Amino acid sequence: VRMAQRRYVEAADLFAARYAKAPHAENLYVWAQALKLAGNPRDAADRFKQFEAKSLAESTLADNSNHELVLYYADEKNSPADALRIAKLELARRHDVQTLDCLAWALHRAHNDHDAAVHIERALSVGIKDPQILYHAGVIEKGLERRDLALKYLRDAAGRHSLWAAEELALLSAP
Repeated sequence: VRMAQRRYVEAADLFAARYAKAPHAENLYVWAQALKLAGNPRDAADRFKQFEAKSLAESTLADNSNHELVLYYADEKNSPADALRIAKLELARRHDVQTLDCLAWALHRAHNDHDAAVHIERALSVGIKDPQILYHAGVIEKGLERRDLALKYLRDAAGRHSLWAAEELALLSAP
């Protein structure tokens, strides 16, 4: 809620407390994101580094943080090849909507929107309304120059409090 309210310092404090009680890699990842948005890049970089090491150590286990690791490589580290490698590793294990979304996002970041669209459409086919998945769908559709679909997904994601979707929607809607 604090992230959606753009109250990033408070969000970072809450995520720090959460990580102290449940020191899982995925909790470290969201804490790092909040620190970055709160304007604390040094602490964010430290947490992201810790997250990457912890997440890689568990990446072959059934209980892992591979979804977050894919997003980290795709968005924070700008390493689409690593994102794609982890997404494919996870896809070999499970075919849920989050894994399909992660694979689609990794493909998008690797400049392969045609294949990304196939996987994001499979994820959306079950009727999921997750703002992150809708945002990813909108950006992928934008990359394919399917403006109407991009607008549809981005509006839906923005209406569900996706900060990134709102920003992308403003860019797409500008004259």
